[in-house]
Amino acid sequence: MADKIVLTGPKKVQVNENGDYITFDSRDSAFMDKLLEIVQEFEANREQYQSKIDEISTMPADSTQEQVAKSLAASKLNAEICGRLREKIDSAFHDTVCRKVFGDIEPTLDAFAEFFFQLTPIIRAAQQERNEKLRKYIVWQAMTVPLQLVLSLTLQKRKSR
Repeated sequence: MADKIVLTGPKKVQVNENGDYITFDSRDSAFMDKLLEIVQEFEANREQYQSKIDEISTMPADSTQEQVAKSLAASKLNAEICGRLREKIDSAFHDTVCRKVFGDIEPTLDAFAEFFFQLTPIIRAAQQERNEKLRKYIVWQAMTVPLQLVLSLTLQKRKSR
């Protein structure tokens, strides 16, 4: 019988009542890098976003036309920021995650925050599970190295006799 390697696979998470799933693999270092890059990019652009928000908040809103213009400017800023988030999230998961999670809407920042709030403990649990398995392997490796050394020395002693 041939030896067989069995690796733990990606984690499946149901994201809606339609039964759609998203998956991520805690063994994929690029996955965590991409998620952290999302946070990093958002933080790097925070001042720019705040400046645009401040600019929009100072727009006049005396007439109906001005109120519509102000609301449209806020909506376009939200679409710009959230469009970028959508691209980055889909890229991190190698899937159309946002479509599965949010459907056909253009989600707001609050919707993305809720998504990450619910997803974060799931990712952490998968990483802890993986770390626990690795810890067992590392302990096994730590035990087998001295054992291999003892066996090697024993075999050398027998040969020299």
